[in-house]
Amino acid sequence: MVAEGGETPTSELRRFPRALAIVLFGPLVGALAAFAFFMLLNVGDPPPPDDLLYAVFSMLLITLAIGWVTGLPAAALSALVWHFLEPRLRGAARVLAALVIGAVTSLATSLPIIYIVFGGTFFNFNGFALVGTIGALSMVATALPGRTAR
Repeated sequence: MVAEGGETPTSELRRFPRALAIVLFGPLVGALAAFAFFMLLNVGDPPPPDDLLYAVFSMLLITLAIGWVTGLPAAALSALVWHFLEPRLRGAARVLAALVIGAVTSLATSLPIIYIVFGGTFFNFNGFALVGTIGALSMVATALPGRTAR
């Protein structure tokens, strides 16, 4: 049996795990990207060697927790948009769409949460660029792997 658009009903079921991967692993990928960025920022001013492991581990846990909370709404919205848009995309348009969807949903949903947690200190061009880049990277890392090019 072929559904409307030439797809079989099982192809619809195959797309659901992709949405689940975006929602579950997107915030994790984003938090790890943020952690890597923050570690690069601290290269010039590292903590004392006796506190280094404690500082890095603490920063990792805090970044993962905040990253998960701020990234989960963005990932859910990204997965929803991707679910409806991805079947219509071919080739390089898929990569561009994943980048744009990730960046826009990250900015739209994460910034209010970041504002509540950090106040207005994060609201500048660098903060927007970081949040958008992390969302784009997370979406590309979770939405595109394992798919065959069409």
